[in-house]
This record gives sequence, structure tokens and C-alpha cells, in this order.
Amino acid sequence: MNANTRTRHIAGTIRMAVADRSNSRQPLLDTLAQVARGLGNGNRVALLECLARAEAPVEALAHATRLSIANASQHLQQLRRAGLVSARRQGRHMFYRLTDERIVTLLGLLQQIAESNLAKAERLVGQSLAKAECGPGTTNAP
Repeated sequence: MNANTRTRHIAGTIRMAVADRSNSRQPLLDTLAQVARGLGNGNRVALLECLARAEAPVEALAHATRLSIANASQHLQQLRRAGLVSARRQGRHMFYRLTDERIVTLLGLLQQIAESNLAKAERLVGQSLAKAECGPGTTNAP
């Protein structure tokens, strides 16, 4: 095997190894995206916060989050598909609970990030308004 052939063979082997690694990681990435979609709505996050305190029936969750029962139920189904909550039937009622206690930690981390982002955004808006008020040709008179 000459040097060019050997180089092409090695490059092909590396490409296949990278492709195999990417393909084996794809199910994990897809699951992560599904969880992120589950968290992608404020009403669903509010439902998760309620469930972080205790298991609850859909009616109580709807009342606590000021959603209709039908709307709360739809959001809870989305959270079930994302693997964030599970449900059990007791008589005529469906009770929901978090599937994993680490979801409480996740919610806490997301809240910290959101608060940090909000503080940065408020700072930027304040700076922007200050520049607009003090810019050339502007006056602060009413």
C-alpha cells in the first residue's frame, strides 16, 4: 500500500468512526431535545413546579396554575411524552408526579439561568434608555 492509499484509508476509517460516534449519540440527543421541548412552555414549567411539591390530580394542578382542566391535561400529556412526569389512575382521577427527583434540581438551575438572563436584559435596556436620553439632540424636558 503506497502513502496516498494509506492516507485515504486512514481518513476513511476516521470518517467512519466519527459517523459511528455521531449515530450512536443521536438517540441521546433526540431524547434531550424531547425533554427540552417539554420544558419549552411556561405553563408546563408551572405544572412541574407544583409537582415538585407533591403528587397531585389534574384538577388541583389546573386550579393551582389557573389553567382549564383540558389545557392542563394537554400540557401534562406533553410532559409525559418528554418523560418528565408519570400518571396513575385512582378511581376517576388521574394523579401526576415527577418521574425523577433530579427534575427539581433542573428547575432550580433553569430558574437561576433565567434570573441571570433577565438581570442582564434589564441592565442592557437601562443602558440603552440612558444613552437615548443623553444622546445628541435630545432633551429631558417634558
